[in-house]
Amino acid sequence: MAYDEGAGSETMKKKPEKHLTKQEKKQLCREKAVKWLFEEGNLAKPHVLSRYRKHMRLDLQAAEKDLREIGILFDQNDEEAGKRFEKMKKEVEFERQYQAIIETSDDWFSYIAGETDGGFAFGVTWEEVGIDSSLPYEEKVRLYAEQMDALIHHSPEADDLPF
Repeated sequence: MAYDEGAGSETMKKKPEKHLTKQEKKQLCREKAVKWLFEEGNLAKPHVLSRYRKHMRLDLQAAEKDLREIGILFDQNDEEAGKRFEKMKKEVEFERQYQAIIETSDDWFSYIAGETDGGFAFGVTWEEVGIDSSLPYEEKVRLYAEQMDALIHHSPEADDLPF
């Protein structure tokens, strides 16, 4: 139990403890599971079911049920589930590969420098870096990454170095 150490130590009041509902607990577990699977790269490693079961401290049936609900496990005959899994896997890989650009860009800006006092973003637009803003976001990010890579690896300054 938590106590409120307010004005005087002689008057300690109990703070009500927040009890999570079954649905809230399940949601927290699901978020923890997805983070473990994707952010730590465990999905790409072999024997994901047994490792997930051990990590989450679940029995085999509960672990299998969880991974089916998340979309990781599916029947080999379920082509739609396989397609959904491949799409999710590509999205995660895209996020991982272009994380630095994604964190500092959006649909309007290739680089967000900051926000005004009113909360509006400002920075460098996609047009200013030579990328058509009507392209899908993923394509803009890929093109921008290619530009940045070309600048880094083929800069004229690097060719002029005396060593």
